[in-house]
Amino acid sequence: MLTALKTRFFTWLFRPKIERGTVTLTQRRIFILPTRQGLALAFVLVLMLLGDINYNLSLGYVLTFLLATMALMSMLHAFRNLAHLEIRAGHTDAVFSGGTAQFVLHFHNHGKLPRYQLCLRDNNSNTARFNVPARQDSEVAFPVPAVQRGWLALGKLTLHTEFPLGLFHAWSYLHFDTRCLVYPKPMAGVPLPSGTAPDATMWRATPCRASPGKRSHADRACRSNSSPHRPAKNCGWTSPTHPIATTKTNWHA
Repeated sequence: MLTALKTRFFTWLFRPKIERGTVTLTQRRIFILPTRQGLALAFVLVLMLLGDINYNLSLGYVLTFLLATMALMSMLHAFRNLAHLEIRAGHTDAVFSGGTAQFVLHFHNHGKLPRYQLCLRDNNSNTARFNVPARQDSEVAFPVPAVQRGWLALGKLTLHTEFPLGLFHAWSYLHFDTRCLVYPKPMAGVPLPSGTAPDATMWRATPCRASPGKRSHADRACRSNSSPHRPAKNCGWTSPTHPIATTKTNWHA
């Protein structure tokens, strides 16, 4: 019950929706919270500040506020590492059941600074880690196990980072309308069934024979009755293996 309430709360808070085209990570799409290391650092800074106040340590004040400033700058860099990234879904090749589908996502960085230590994660703990160079595109293949045949949807992804010091966790949600076709898994060690249908290369055509006065009419008959899957009527088709098509008809004036 607690899990269901948590899921409903996050659905109401973040309002996930399926998106198409290119997604730009603006300020309203990025969330940030301190990690365990960040909370531990905050607790230590509070203790240092109390000691500085109690013993009136000038250098202690300098060190405390220097560390606090470093933590705030880490928060800004974590936010900047995701801000204004452009993301779109690419083409995904079909796979067999039991394999791994590679969902392709394209990341474009317009900024002058590269983006480091980015990570994609889905609800099944599948992850992909990568960097995006400055003013370049990066193609990221996100692996998803294909356990059942049919259409496999990518689902909701979480793009997050803890760059540079691991003190803050910044993330954003992505949910693209993309899916992968999963074929049934072929049986191992079973030969393919032998075909009984005639191959297209087995047929050979002989030119229609007609008198000079009926040549044009015979050609039209050949063209109208010809088909890539069946022999043309009255055109003298022969087959080495199918006697039903070995008859020849002579045109008479």
